[in-house]
Amino acid sequence: MDFLNLLKPYGGRILWSGAGLLTALLFLNIGFLKTLVILICFALGYVIGLQADGKIDLKPKIKTIFNWLKK
Repeated sequence: MDFLNLLKPYGGRILWSGAGLLTALLFLNIGFLKTLVILICFALGYVIGLQADGKIDLKPKIKTIFNWLKK
């Protein structure tokens, strides 16, 4: 328990360092485009999950994007 409390202030750095390492390994093993597709799918899934949890409302953002595309 004390070890976890010691690491708590560095949680973001540990998490994103691990994510960077995983991305680098994917890039080296399967290539850039496949890694990019995986990262885009992950990001979309995360945003959709936020919508499902009620943390964000995507409808105004989507409406803004479509209005911008109509120009």
